[in-house]
Amino acid sequence: MSNPWGVTPAQARAMDALIRYENAKAASRALSLTTAAFSDRIKRVKARMGCTSQGVFTHILKWDRWRREQESGIAAQQFWQDVAGTIRATEVGQKIARADNFDRALG
Repeated sequence: MSNPWGVTPAQARAMDALIRYENAKAASRALSLTTAAFSDRIKRVKARMGCTSQGVFTHILKWDRWRREQESGIAAQQFWQDVAGTIRATEVGQKIARADNFDRALG
């Protein structure tokens, strides 16, 4: 899934890990990166997202909100696809029942 800032997949994993583990040291360990390499990825994300040093956590909030919107959008889309499938199945079932009744009436 693409994002509005052009964050790379590796940078996205770093952001997701930062949110999950809540600190850079644990997140860098989880990704098997040095803390310097991890910090560099986060610095590049901040630059892509237009965050200044003033907004230390702005990039985290933006990323988390975007990720949650994507996930809820996917869940909502799946829900409506399931609803549509159920409606189609019900309509097909009703048509079969009507045909069966018609066949019996002709009988």
